[in-house]
Amino acid sequence: MFRTYMLYILLVCVYGSAMSGQRGGSQSAPRKCDDFLPKLMIFEVDRVFWPFQVETDVVPPFGLRRYQPISNENSTKLWSGDFEGRELFDSKGRVLQVYSYASEAISTAWKKGTKIAVTATTTKIPTVKHLLRLFDLDEHITVMEIDDSSSLDHVKKIKGATGLQFKDIVYLGSNRVMLNEIKRTLKVLTVYISPKSGLNVMHIYYAIYFYNLRPYIARYKSHRQRQRMPGTLNTVKARPS
Repeated sequence: MFRTYMLYILLVCVYGSAMSGQRGGSQSAPRKCDDFLPKLMIFEVDRVFWPFQVETDVVPPFGLRRYQPISNENSTKLWSGDFEGRELFDSKGRVLQVYSYASEAISTAWKKGTKIAVTATTTKIPTVKHLLRLFDLDEHITVMEIDDSSSLDHVKKIKGATGLQFKDIVYLGSNRVMLNEIKRTLKVLTVYISPKSGLNVMHIYYAIYFYNLRPYIARYKSHRQRQRMPGTLNTVKARPS
């Protein structure tokens, strides 16, 4: 079912514009490719990008030492960064790594035209930003909300900063309690990320899939309605699907 629906989205994105040219007399315009994609994805950083919580587990300053391979079941899931054969560690000697596919997942969402935002509830604001930069995870980020406020407040601030609606947003995180709170209070679609494996590309496609199953889906105004409003911006009005 999931693969079939993703194939349907791909076909619409590739052939939608061509088909619209052949349907000049139709009453309503076909859905555009970007109507299938979230306008914004918000990611928690702790236990989503990396397998620790910065506030409680990381103590700066950082240092580099020769890479020491560790043979365990999590070694293939984690990446030590591009430090020329060295590994990053904090002042307590803890090795700092990120999930192997986190960067690829962020790039995948960005390449599809989705904006990227991140949140972190912590007092160690410079530390989080430094880690994002060290592991090259900040390249495609549009908005950062990193302070001691709750994730719920962060989503509200990001909505205001981007000018989007809650229905345009997907929130990805590892805290089930907070995910449920965001979903219940703000009606934002949420996707759970297991801290055992972290973020990967499939989570992006799951987000797109569930975004298209959400209760309210954007529809385009009819051809006649647009003709009656020349020179005005055609807005997208949500209604029950």
